[in-house]
Amino acid sequence: MTTVIQLVTRKLLDTIIGYVWWLEVEIKSRLSPNKQKSEKCFLLIADRLPPDTPTSGTYRPTSFLQYASENGWSATAISTPYDESSEAGTELLSHLHSEVTIYRPERLIWPWNKVFPSVSDLGGFGWALSLARKAINAKVVSPPTIVLASGPPFRNFIAGHYVARYFSASLVLDYRDEWTQAPHVFVPPSRKLDLYWEKRLLAEAKAVIFTTKSQIANQLTAFPELEEEKCHLIPNGWNTVGFGTKTKQCNQDEKRIKISFIGSLHHGPVSDFLTALSSVNRALPKKPFLRITGFISPRYAEIVEKHKELGLVETSGYIPQSEARKEMQASDILLILSHTPLERYLPGKLFEYIAAGTPILIFGAPGEVSNLVEKLNVGLRVAEDDIEGLGSAILDLAERKRSGSLISPEVKTWLDAHRRDKIAANLFNLFEDIRTSKES
Repeated sequence: MTTVIQLVTRKLLDTIIGYVWWLEVEIKSRLSPNKQKSEKCFLLIADRLPPDTPTSGTYRPTSFLQYASENGWSATAISTPYDESSEAGTELLSHLHSEVTIYRPERLIWPWNKVFPSVSDLGGFGWALSLARKAINAKVVSPPTIVLASGPPFRNFIAGHYVARYFSASLVLDYRDEWTQAPHVFVPPSRKLDLYWEKRLLAEAKAVIFTTKSQIANQLTAFPELEEEKCHLIPNGWNTVGFGTKTKQCNQDEKRIKISFIGSLHHGPVSDFLTALSSVNRALPKKPFLRITGFISPRYAEIVEKHKELGLVETSGYIPQSEARKEMQASDILLILSHTPLERYLPGKLFEYIAAGTPILIFGAPGEVSNLVEKLNVGLRVAEDDIEGLGSAILDLAERKRSGSLISPEVKTWLDAHRRDKIAANLFNLFEDIRTSKES
């Protein structure tokens, strides 16, 4: 009973604080004496920046901080608090210039959503206010010319709205995923406040960045009021730091075929793949198994554990990126699980997979991923119901790995164009266009 009272009390207190902070942020952002400067300075709003434990969504925004100085820009960031640093996060932090400052709010609030506005992301509107308030009250040395908000979570976009207004800066939205158009369950169609904010911010933003052409096309269809000239394609990429493009590493187990999934296991036909793998395992003389390195969603924990007991699956938690790359190169096959709702997506891990030179198995529906993999001839796609095809593909791809790296001249050219430093240069060219157009 005491615990329930404490939770209710905390919710009510956070709700009161939320309204106070909302009023503070509204007033300060509207009455700010800040005038936009001409200096090349941007402020990034993104979650789980290093040394926090990185997720799949950490690497892209972190790379923008990493390559800011060599493109003539200074960088500041606002991110979520963390309990303790991780080895993977510390390694990622070592890539940043010493002058990059990352601010974090001292606390995040969880207002009672029945009496406080909410959006569908983790922390919602309350966290948006926490991040915005920290940016506004921080002693930022150089006021930003541009505020870059990276989502998901898309409450970062809302925080960016207030921060850009406070600094009289241009707001740029970086869609690593889709918001109300996303196929994920975290944004129910009934959430009108999400749609209100997305429409408002698309109208307000100076530029809107997407990672695939199909996402741009879908967004323009869903939001007819969105101006096409605002939309910019800046794809994902891979980081050359500590990563060579040639490898002769391979799985040393002569009796088994190592299939690796590296990253966050959130989506896709997980159960179907494990069931099919079980059938294939019985039929093949050299036994395939799956190694999962990274986060496993709770909804898949039971099925993964079941197949661990059968000896078909091995798991490990997050590891530093340098270690993940060794894992990719030491595998026979790298796995991507694909389903129709994600057909417009090119996940960041795909770029790292291709750079590893290890064959890629796509299990599931066709889409942007299979189109690219087939175009570069670096892997195969197998439909979810094609168990016989899965066995053949595993043998084919394992043989390709034994024959050597898949990095052909065409793949090498593609990889060179998608290095994180070159992708970041495209971003800063966009920033320069925005800055100069504002001055003229």
